[in-house]
Amino acid sequence: MVISPFFLSFAAAGFGVALVHVAIPTHWLPFVLVGRAQGWPLRRVLTAAGAAAVGHILTTSIVGVLILTAGRFVEQWIQGVLHYAAAALLLGFGLYYLTRAFQRRVALAGLDESALAAPPRVDDRAAWWGVVGALALSPGEVLLSFYLTGDTHGWPGLVLLSLVFLAGTFAGMVALITLTWAGMAHFRMDRLARYESAILGAVLVTLAIVVVVFTP
Repeated sequence: MVISPFFLSFAAAGFGVALVHVAIPTHWLPFVLVGRAQGWPLRRVLTAAGAAAVGHILTTSIVGVLILTAGRFVEQWIQGVLHYAAAALLLGFGLYYLTRAFQRRVALAGLDESALAAPPRVDDRAAWWGVVGALALSPGEVLLSFYLTGDTHGWPGLVLLSLVFLAGTFAGMVALITLTWAGMAHFRMDRLARYESAILGAVLVTLAIVVVVFTP
C-alpha cells in the first residue's frame, strides 16, 4: 500500500480525535473508581485500561466495517445494542456498590482506621471484566466517520487507522487515569472512606444513565 500524504494527515487527525475523545468520563473514570474500591495498584488499573482500549477500538473497527458493508441501518442497530450493554454493566456495578454501602451500616463512633479503610469489594475477576467490558462493548461514534474515508486505502489503510486510534485512545486514558490517581493520592480520604462505596456506586449509576441518555 502506498501511503499518500493526505492519508498521513488524515491519520494524524484521527490520532488527535482519539486522544481528545477519551476525555469523556466513561472512558477513564470507572477505572479510577473501581481500582480504588478494589485496592488495585495503578499498574493493574492501567493494564485494565489497556485491555479496554483494545476492545473499544476493536469494536469500533468492526462497527466501522459493518457500516461500509451493510449501511446506516446496521450502524444504528449495533450502536444501540452495544451502548445499552455497556450501560447495563456500569449500572450493575453501581447498584452493587450502593447496596453493599447501605448494608454496611455501622455506628460512627468506635470505628478504627482499618474498618474505615476496607470498602466493600466485588470479586477481582468480575470487577476486572466488568470495567473492561463496559468500555470495550461501546464503539467510539466520533471515530466511525474516519473509516468511511479510510476505505479508499483498502484493508491496510483500515488496519493502520485502527492502530492510530488505539495509540491515541490509550495515551489519553493513561494520562487522565494517572493524573486523577495521583491527585487523589494527595488528599486525605479518611473522612470519606465510610462513604466511598456509596459515592462509587452513585457515580457509576450516573455514568450508566449518561450512556443511555446520549445514545443516538
